[in-house]
Amino acid sequence: KSPSSPTIAAGQSQASTPPAIRTTTATTASAAAIASGPEIPASFAGTWSGTAMQSAIADPQVQLPNSITLTLAAGSRTAHEQNQDCVNTLTLTKVTAAMLTFDEPDVPGTCVGGTVTLTLNRKGLAYRWTDNIEQNVGNLYKS
Repeated sequence: KSPSSPTIAAGQSQASTPPAIRTTTATTASAAAIASGPEIPASFAGTWSGTAMQSAIADPQVQLPNSITLTLAAGSRTAHEQNQDCVNTLTLTKVTAAMLTFDEPDVPGTCVGGTVTLTLNRKGLAYRWTDNIEQNVGNLYKS
């Protein structure tokens, strides 16, 4: 046995990896991806809130209102979102002078994963979330 080899107790399998090790590796990989991505420009920084209308993309006439609050920090690679019962961390994937694109992870029971696009306009911030089946669209205003 070498010094780096773990001791295997009776009843344990050498092939299985303890869940704590798998979780730590996944978390470390996610943190590294966030640390090396694009950053939120100062022009988008602040707390933005408003009401967006959710609808099916195929039938946008039936709409449900959703109260949304986003917190964006200059230089960050993530944004904090509260959308009704969904509280989530969005990861920035693309930046242009007037638009930010985020990936929203799925959180079973509260948040449906999708893509969030924020576009600066004369009214404030145009918000659009989509999972390619539904969309949630509205304007957010700086608090």
